[in-house]
Amino acid sequence: MDGVPWQWAGAQVVVKERGAYVEIWTATGDRCIDRPPRSLLPGTVGRIPDPYAGLPLNGPVRLPEPVARCIPDPEVEVRPLAVYEALVGGEAR
Repeated sequence: MDGVPWQWAGAQVVVKERGAYVEIWTATGDRCIDRPPRSLLPGTVGRIPDPYAGLPLNGPVRLPEPVARCIPDPEVEVRPLAVYEALVGGEAR
């Protein structure tokens, strides 16, 4: 099969061969999602008729939630420049 109805995209499903049809069930097996005709020739791909039926095309777009992390300011040691001058052998000004 080439897919499932759009509402089930990304979901885990169970596919069962039933004679001339293929049944697509929920992973829990409590609901038959679709029953398209089975491909009759081995190696061919069966297409689900109108898998996008009912897909809302003009609905509100859900934007991803912004993610931010607050990083505290690092503690910085403050010293006079003379300390650095002394380390390199220079004169303090």
